[in-house]
Amino acid sequence: MVKVLLVEDNSAVNEMYILALILKGHTTKSAMNGKEGLAILALEDNIDIIFTDYNMPIINGYDFSKAVKTDKKYSKHSKVPILGIGDFPADKKEYLVDCKDKPLPLKDFYKWIEQHCK
Repeated sequence: MVKVLLVEDNSAVNEMYILALILKGHTTKSAMNGKEGLAILALEDNIDIIFTDYNMPIINGYDFSKAVKTDKKYSKHSKVPILGIGDFPADKKEYLVDCKDKPLPLKDFYKWIEQHCK
């Protein structure tokens, strides 16, 4: 079982991925923007993988992933793989291990979890 944080502002996409993760037996946390995602990380200890959208209100996916990797407040999560889902600009992918456009097929979503959470 993998503990996943999903940071995605589109509620339909968020719900689809959460349901898909639960059906595979994974534990999920979700946030509607980067600010909520950082608040979850401040309280959680064992996140195994993070998926984030780019275009979100308040804190976008780039600023969220940068904070996770560089801000000392989130240092316990600095080694957690962050995967981008959505239209990340080429110069905003430096904190991601990979990035794919939406909609991301579920088989690719599951494959990412297998690849990065061994």
